[in-house]
Amino acid sequence: MKAWLKSGILRKVLFAILFSSLVPLTLLGIIALRGYAEGGRNAIARSKEALDRKSAEALELRAVMVANEIARFLYEREADLQTAALLPKTREAYLEFYSTHKGTLWRVTDAGEVREAIPLYREMAYIDATGQEVIKIVDGDLLPPDELKNVSDPRNTTFKTETYFAETKKLPQGEIYVSHVLGYYVSRAEFEKGRRFEGIVRFATPLFDDQGDFAGIVMLALDARHIEEFTAHIVPTEERFVAAPDPATGNYAYIIDDRGYTIAHPLDYLKAGLGPDGKPLPYATRPEDIGVLPTRLDKIGFIDENLAEIHRRAVKGETGSIQYYWGGHHKFAAYAPIPYYGGGYEEPAGFGWVGISADVDKFHEAANQVEEAIDNETHNLINGT
Repeated sequence: MKAWLKSGILRKVLFAILFSSLVPLTLLGIIALRGYAEGGRNAIARSKEALDRKSAEALELRAVMVANEIARFLYEREADLQTAALLPKTREAYLEFYSTHKGTLWRVTDAGEVREAIPLYREMAYIDATGQEVIKIVDGDLLPPDELKNVSDPRNTTFKTETYFAETKKLPQGEIYVSHVLGYYVSRAEFEKGRRFEGIVRFATPLFDDQGDFAGIVMLALDARHIEEFTAHIVPTEERFVAAPDPATGNYAYIIDDRGYTIAHPLDYLKAGLGPDGKPLPYATRPEDIGVLPTRLDKIGFIDENLAEIHRRAVKGETGSIQYYWGGHHKFAAYAPIPYYGGGYEEPAGFGWVGISADVDKFHEAANQVEEAIDNETHNLINGT
């Protein structure tokens, strides 16, 4: 017996038993780790999907909130117009109204960031039944009688082609006329030299005498910067708001009107604009036109068809999100229609829509951080086993 214990047979038997026990345990360990890794990958996929969905919903909600704020602002301008229609037709009353209606603009100047109270309106006018301006304020100044014009002739209007007097004259009492954003086009070359778009939106309503006869119109020209202000500082990052978003990052907000034209954007050369003769310029139809002509999203499929698709959806009254390519960035954008239906803007398109865009890498940032954390935990567990 002792001889057998001292022989090599026992060692061989013990080794065989140990080996036969360790192999299954090792295999089970490998299988378990592989299962953990696979589970980790599945968890990553589920987490990324959930976080991407959460990010999309958050941006969509933000777009809806901004769109509703713009609509409310535009309806408030209607109320201003109806108030103006009741004012005494005196220079003093008009100047008092003009000077007390202001909004705050957050701007970057040579001195730094400033918030300024700026008049809501560039122009205010009482125009008689013949189209003759009787009282007119332009940028805070009352025009002298020799500068007042008859705007029944479009050539005498600010942009030389406007028909707001004739359009407003057709309306019944209490109805209003609202224009699209009007302003001379700013090219990319001009923008890079410091020129900026100066736009207005005209609101006008007819006046009637005691006999019910047409007696003229009251007109307010809203400074379009106050519309742009709703999107001018939005970024889809933790900062949420900045004085001047960097368009090179792909993270900013913008506004498209019901026709598909850009009316608010960090890059003014994308905005709708008039030529020097006051007539609308044609829209860009080729990549090389961008910066030379305005952009129209329903006609910009040559950049990415999804850009046109956003507009098609939004003017149907839909809210949602989509991905597209623009300016060297793969972008995620949430969009929401602006529910303003006054002055000729009809349902479901309304005044247009708000877009909030994020560079795709930035959009996926939260999900990617979760993926990295799970990867690190899996790696540490495997290496530590």
